[in-house]
Amino acid sequence: MKYFKERYTREELSELVAWFSQRMDKLPRQLVIDDTCTSTDLPRTVHALCKLAQRPGIDVCFSGYISQLLTIRDLLTAQGME
Repeated sequence: MKYFKERYTREELSELVAWFSQRMDKLPRQLVIDDTCTSTDLPRTVHALCKLAQRPGIDVCFSGYISQLLTIRDLLTAQGME
C-alpha cells in the first residue's frame, strides 16, 4: 500500500473526507483500484471508507482503509477529476 502509515492526523483525515464529500456526485460507478481490487459501487465504497476515517481514535487498524482512500483519490485525479 503506497500510502500506508500507522497514524494519520485529524487534519489529514478531514482534508481527505472533504475532498471526497465535494465530489461524491461526480464519482464513477466503478473503479479498478489495482490488480486485485475493483469497486463495483465506488460511491458506496467511498462513503463507507469515509465513515471509517471519521471514527474517533483512528489507529493502525484503520490505516489500510485510509490508504485505500488516498489511492482512489490519486486514481481519480489521474483520470482528470480535480
